[in-house]
Amino acid sequence: MTDPARLDRLPIRIPPVDGESWLGYTHRVAAFYHLPWRTLMRHLILNDPHSLRYWHMPRLAGYAATTPTRETFAAFFRLEPSEVADMHLSRYHGSALDFPAQLTLALDPLSTETDPANASLGSIGRLVSVRKPRGCPDCLRGRPDHRPLSWHLTFHVACVHHGLLHVPLDRHTPIPADTNTIDAQALILQRLTPHPENRRFFTTLELILTARVAQGRPHRLNAKTTSLAEALPEVVPLAADPDPSIALSYALDTTNRLGHITLPRISTEPVDPRWIPPLLPTRHLIPHLADLLYPLPIRRAREVAACAARMSLTGESATAACSVLGQRPTTPAAIHHTLRRLQSQGRLGHFLDATGRASHALLGEQIDYPQRALHASRPDLIAVANQIVIVASGMAKSWLVDQWACTYTSSRERTTSRDGRLENYDREHGPAITAALETILNREAA
Repeated sequence: MTDPARLDRLPIRIPPVDGESWLGYTHRVAAFYHLPWRTLMRHLILNDPHSLRYWHMPRLAGYAATTPTRETFAAFFRLEPSEVADMHLSRYHGSALDFPAQLTLALDPLSTETDPANASLGSIGRLVSVRKPRGCPDCLRGRPDHRPLSWHLTFHVACVHHGLLHVPLDRHTPIPADTNTIDAQALILQRLTPHPENRRFFTTLELILTARVAQGRPHRLNAKTTSLAEALPEVVPLAADPDPSIALSYALDTTNRLGHITLPRISTEPVDPRWIPPLLPTRHLIPHLADLLYPLPIRRAREVAACAARMSLTGESATAACSVLGQRPTTPAAIHHTLRRLQSQGRLGHFLDATGRASHALLGEQIDYPQRALHASRPDLIAVANQIVIVASGMAKSWLVDQWACTYTSSRERTTSRDGRLENYDREHGPAITAALETILNREAA
């Protein structure tokens, strides 16, 4: 045929099969034109012989594509942009997966603005590695060149048409699936339509299966196909329950790894780590979480609350959230023990609701806490605080670190924090001092 590097558009339209993945479609087109897949993608799409090595995974695997890229691909393959969009995994955004705009750009095949190596695929949702694909052997026997898009999803483990477990594509030995597993799998596939309730279902399903099958380690789920299949009949009804505390209670009962517990995620948007401090501000702790976290000491309660807030906003485990926040390594154990206590008291649901309110309050404020921590020991700012209210020596400095920057004053908890004097100082004078400090910092930034 004509030198493919000089083609602007393929001569023949090859229609996609319903439910087909982008990776499967491009392989099928390459086979039709008797071209190696790499040649098709290198010369016909990228037109750069050195870029395929860099872009191949994950950008060319069909995760996401921006509108201009979909239009470019559609013109080249003689497709509609909507047909291209339906073959990318971003089709499941809002149900099984989550694609924030920034991550979509990072994974776009024709984008050069963001390094895909920095894209966290784990934040999208649970996916089967494109390097180790799996599927139904009977489906492949009937249509060797067809690769359904849903086969990329970790939670698609069985074929509802043939009653077989998915196996690696280089294996052809059928493994029958239990009838209950097939029924549960059908319910999962029915929830792939983007909808807030379906997104909540998959988030909860991941939380439960991570605890039940992977001992708190989400990245190990893909190696547990048989265990996943066996667990589906039990966990799907739990994930469908609208009460998130049911799933969390189940996760607590099925994992012994203290730091790997996760909380139901309440937001799909990326969270700026600067907005969540190591210690939850007292103004959010007192109205929302103080009663639930009692009898923890005030600073420990603020640690636990801040870590829980990050967990609920990002879906991270207790260990990961604690590490990002720079908290003490004992915080994950404190969270686990707190959740256990609340579970025994029947108050897990109240805790999740209160954590959600505190988390949204942090997002609404968008305060750069690391910047505050850098300025908290400045003598001129301490002097400003002392000018507004004259108190015992050291109170203003402690307030700046503990209440304004919401970080640690030292490795030990100060007496002013334990006896409530610092909280009283914050309640009475905090707003006025904060306004004065922000005026100074804004003037310096300008």
